[in-house]
Amino acid sequence: MKNIAWLALIPQFCIFLLLAFAFNLAGVNDPGIYAFFTFLALSILLRLIPGEHRKAVSAYHKGAYREAIAHFEKSYAFFSRHAWLDRTRYISLLSASKMAYREMALLNIAYSHGQLGNLSEMRKYVERTVKEFPKSKPARGALALMDEHENEEGY
Repeated sequence: MKNIAWLALIPQFCIFLLLAFAFNLAGVNDPGIYAFFTFLALSILLRLIPGEHRKAVSAYHKGAYREAIAHFEKSYAFFSRHAWLDRTRYISLLSASKMAYREMALLNIAYSHGQLGNLSEMRKYVERTVKEFPKSKPARGALALMDEHENEEGY
């Protein structure tokens, strides 16, 4: 199951209600239906913004980890330049993800390196994720597992 910020659905529902209210004010018959299709179209269009992220996830699922890393790096750079989009993703991108796109990019770069057997690069990106996102449970968990594995192996 996706890591969803359920409270993020509240502003999205408010946007839907505002659309319905606007259509009602405009005198449109069945404003809820128009609001629904407008909201749907808007959410589809907004999915184009994190395009590099979507390409990266697709490449990762295909096992093209080097390609995924390149796309995740571009996604990280984009959301670093446009940090406000990442911070306001619940409204600006209609995303209900608890995790910021930058955090997802760093973790997925780490996991991609892990799939390629580049464990030192994997550790570097997991540590970077913890540094940039100290509350990141997935990053802290990955770091703990890596530490435990290294202790068992005697590295």
